[in-house]
Amino acid sequence: MQNNRRLSNRRKIITDVVLRCPLLGLVRGLTRDLSEQGAFIETGNVTLHQQDSVEIFFPEELENKRVMRQVQAQVVRVTGDGIGLAFHSPLTDYKN
Repeated sequence: MQNNRRLSNRRKIITDVVLRCPLLGLVRGLTRDLSEQGAFIETGNVTLHQQDSVEIFFPEELENKRVMRQVQAQVVRVTGDGIGLAFHSPLTDYKN
């Protein structure tokens, strides 16, 4: 049995994101929550599968500018309204 317990606290952060999926191309989504280790993304009708690799692009404030940050992730949970992602590297410096 796989252990999907979180290693860091989640914060409710709602923001538009774009996922790049090898088989589907670009998919728009909306974060429900975010932590250093991962995120839950509402994806609507788009179906992804556990273990799928994706790139996630989301906005971030950097030196008073809004930029898009890119993070590699893996789908670790699939529900009727979205996906749980585990980031390959922690977001220790994320600022929204």
